[in-house]
Amino acid sequence: MIDDPSLPSIYLRQLYTEHGESLLRFLRSKGASEDEAQDLAQETYLRVCRRGRLVDGAGRERSFLFKIAQNLLIDRCRRTLLRHRLDDVLSVQRDLAHILGPQSPEQVLLAKQDLGVVRRTLEDLTSIQRAVVVLRRFHGLRLKEIAKQLGVSERTVERHLQRFLELLEERLRFAHDGAAESTG
Repeated sequence: MIDDPSLPSIYLRQLYTEHGESLLRFLRSKGASEDEAQDLAQETYLRVCRRGRLVDGAGRERSFLFKIAQNLLIDRCRRTLLRHRLDDVLSVQRDLAHILGPQSPEQVLLAKQDLGVVRRTLEDLTSIQRAVVVLRRFHGLRLKEIAKQLGVSERTVERHLQRFLELLEERLRFAHDGAAESTG
């Protein structure tokens, strides 16, 4: 990397001229709206300014810019997921209550415990795994849409979903076995 105090005034203009449009296309291809793409591109260049340095070497500037932009997309997705997470959990709880109708106190307790297992399992996932699960299960996105939005392959999305389901099944089985032993 090169340190250059004149980076913001001279070099950034050149970077923007050479890579601005392709950076915007990249951001839009990952699901950002036109306004979001503009904001994320601006933030990408601001981050380069704050660093005061850039990768040294021909052609590597583009990769560096796109990596910053991809990280910003992931951060945006995480913030969105965190914001909606509580709403999603409460919505699932309300939907379950509506579907199941009146429940005995024991059934209500078991449902709350199961919901707690789901919540703790989601918390134990990596941020990318959690994003995949929430986008699929709570927002109903298709695997292809999730893969595009997160910048991963569809196979990776499938593996993350499978890992979550296996972990959840194991934890629910353990919780139910423990509950059966304590009542039996």
